[in-house]
Amino acid sequence: MARARRDLQHAILMGVDAHRRRQYALSARDEAATVLLAADASPEQLRYARLYLSAAQRLSDTEAAAPDDRTQRYEAAS
Repeated sequence: MARARRDLQHAILMGVDAHRRRQYALSARDEAATVLLAADASPEQLRYARLYLSAAQRLSDTEAAAPDDRTQRYEAAS
């Protein structure tokens, strides 16, 4: 659960870097799914895993639909 939470936090902190934000969101989704599939997960762990999975999925879906902002960032730096 700690890895899923950490990756979600990193995804949010990535700011304008859509690619890295999506990568962290996908990692958080995978970590949460691992907990959901664990036979020894407690009810509390399962509840948090569902929340993290949902949040990570929303973040990764949003980033997949967003335009590529890398070009915008380089133009701004010029």
